[in-house]
Amino acid sequence: TDEVPDLEPGSYGVVSVSDDGLGMAPEILARAIEPFFTTKPPGVGTGLGLSAVHGMVRQVGGHVSLYSEPGVGTTLRIYLPRSDRLVADDEPLDRPGDAEARGDEVVLVVDDNDSVRAFTARVLREHGYRVVVASGVDEGIDRVREIGDDLALLVTDVVMPGGTGHELAVAAQELHAGLAVLYVSGYTENSVIRHGVPTQEVEFLAKPFAPADLTRRVRSILDRVSNS
Repeated sequence: TDEVPDLEPGSYGVVSVSDDGLGMAPEILARAIEPFFTTKPPGVGTGLGLSAVHGMVRQVGGHVSLYSEPGVGTTLRIYLPRSDRLVADDEPLDRPGDAEARGDEVVLVVDDNDSVRAFTARVLREHGYRVVVASGVDEGIDRVREIGDDLALLVTDVVMPGGTGHELAVAAQELHAGLAVLYVSGYTENSVIRHGVPTQEVEFLAKPFAPADLTRRVRSILDRVSNS
C-alpha cells in the first residue's frame, strides 16, 4: 500500500480499469470525484458516477485511485479489503430470525441501477414484503397507479435519468395521499438535499446499505405510519 498512503495496512484485492482515451488535464483530474462535477453539457451527464463509486468503496474500508494524462488515457484502481469468508450464491442476505423486521406490505422499489434494484427487492421479498419494481420516474408513477391503495411504501433512488426521486415522491403522493417514502442514495445527505429532497422529516438511507439496515428502516417507517 505504499502508493496509497491513506490506506490502512492490510490485505486488499485490486480492480484496475484502464483506457487509452483522451485523458484528463490535472485541473480536471483534481475534481473528477467531486459530486456533480462534470465536463458534459446539461442533460448529458450528472457527474455522479465516480462520486458514487468513491463513496461506496470508502464505506467498506477501501480506496479509489485515479491516474490520467492528456493524450495517454486514464487508470482507475479500486482497493477493497479482503475477506476469508466464502458466501454461497443461495445464502440468505441477512441473519435468519430477524422477525421484527418482517412484514407483508406492498413496497415499490424504484432505482435505475439494475443490480441495486434487484438487491433491494430480493432483501425485502426474503422478509415477506410484496415488492413491485420500476427503473425510473415515469415507470414508477405507472406502478403507483396500478397498485392503488395497497401501496404502503415507496423506496426510491434520488438521482435518476428523467427525473429525481423527490419528483417521483410528489407525484406518487398526489395519487396516494400520505404515502410513506424512503430515499436511498450513494451520495451524501447534503448532496441529496441539493436535489430537492425536503430537509425536514425525510427518511434517508445511504448506499451501500446492509440488508438489516434496509429491513429495519422499512419496518420502522411502516410501523410509524400505521401508528400515526
